[in-house]
Parts: sequence; structure tokens; C-alpha cells
Amino acid sequence: MDKEGQGWFDPRLHKCVWRLTHTIYYYSNIGGSIKQLTIKSQIMQLHLKTPVQQDYMAVFNAFDEQLFRKLSPPYPRLKLRRFDGSAPGDVVEVELQTGIKSFRWTSLITEREVTETEAYFIDQGQELPPPLRYWQHKHLITKNGSGAIIHDIITYSTGIKLLDLLLYPLMKLQFGMRRPVYQKVFRRMH
Repeated sequence: MDKEGQGWFDPRLHKCVWRLTHTIYYYSNIGGSIKQLTIKSQIMQLHLKTPVQQDYMAVFNAFDEQLFRKLSPPYPRLKLRRFDGSAPGDVVEVELQTGIKSFRWTSLITEREVTETEAYFIDQGQELPPPLRYWQHKHLITKNGSGAIIHDIITYSTGIKLLDLLLYPLMKLQFGMRRPVYQKVFRRMH
């Protein structure tokens, strides 16, 4: 456990983090606002970093529907049903098509912030495919000289520690496929 009792870090597991509490944001149909709920659970965290050659704001501003489609993995196939954008309150909804069965995945954008050195937005899973019970993806872009570093910080849980650990290499592989796409899309413009 770390000092706050929130989790631990093991470099052999590539930044796996278990937490005892976490905040979930969700959209309330009553009043049409974003609400906050703190739950107690154990979650996994994966942090992938990709250096790119373009300025961090140019990269951040390019996170749109077109880039989302380019980042879609070959399997499972994604059918985009809704893409509002990356501002708080926006919704992204996809259908995961496995070939056997389809699953709906809906995320709510809960946070977005821009500073002089970084920019990010967070999507929070609202309707998740099994076995996921919790999902949060922080899309962080940090300044790195004249270029930037794209951080995919994925926090997830199935509610079963062993299953979370088994899913970790698959998550790393799936999101690792974004690296060459990021590097191609955000290569230096002349």
C-alpha cells in the first residue's frame, strides 16, 4: 500500500494500481447534470505513453470522430453509434461486434482541462460490455519540447481481481495498437 492506502505500484506489472476507493461520474436524467458517486472497489490501471512530433495543443484538438475511427482496433469491430465530442457531458456510444454477439459501450465525457503544459479529457463508462464493471480512460497530452506525449491512462475493473489481471495483457495489446496510428497521424508537418 502507498502512504494514503490507495494502492501499490509494481514495475514488473507495468504500473498496475489497485485502489480501495474511486469516484464515478454519471449523467443524471433528472436535472440533466453530471453527478458524482464514490465507490469502494479494486481497480486496475494501465498507463501507455506515445511520443509524437506535433505540438500538444494540435494533438489535443485532433481528438475527434475521425481520429476515433482510425484508433479502432481490428477486433472486436466497432460500430460508432454516437460521437458528441470530448467536452463534459458529451457521449460516445459504440457497438462492439464480436462476430457472435454485439455489445453496447457508452461513455460519458466527465472532465476536460487545458493548461500551458498539458491537456486532457476523461471518458467514464456508463454502459459496459461484460466482464467490465468499471471503466475510465484519461486522454492526457503533455508538452514535450516541440512535440508531445500522448498518455492513455486506462482504469478498469471486472470486480474479480484474477480476471482483472488476466485482462491486463489484452488491454495493453489492444491500446498498444494505437501507438503506430498516433505516430503516423501526428508526425511532423512541414
